Amino acid sequence: MSHYIPYLVVPVLCGLFAKKINLPPLIGFLVSGLILNFMGYEELGIITELGDLGVTLMLFTIGLKINVRLLTRKEVWLTQAYTWCSHHSWVPVLFFCLRCWGSAAAASSRSVRLHSSALPCRSRPQYSL
Repeated sequence: MSHYIPYLVVPVLCGLFAKKINLPPLIGFLVSGLILNFMGYEELGIITELGDLGVTLMLFTIGLKINVRLLTRKEVWLTQAYTWCSHHSWVPVLFFCLRCWGSAAAASSRSVRLHSSALPCRSRPQYSL
């Protein structure tokens, strides 16, 4: 039982400290996990199971508290649309650059082989009737 004491005391102290500096206790619990890992304490099976249960309960309570009407606000979906477009518009540019690099590398050296299914600009064979 004495080897469980650090796993119980450190999270409580870190949670109380986080609450004292106006942060959620969850931040303290996360920091306590980092501290215990840094100090060389290994995971225990029961601690891992309790941690998974805690994350499941936390996500469940967040789901109960969410207000779906807030998700329909213009600020939410416009921000999400902007973020999606700004991140995903670089994907075709990246593939184009990889295709150009692959063509240049293949032309300059026969030792560089790129798998053709990884290149998005693969030309289709022309069939004549």
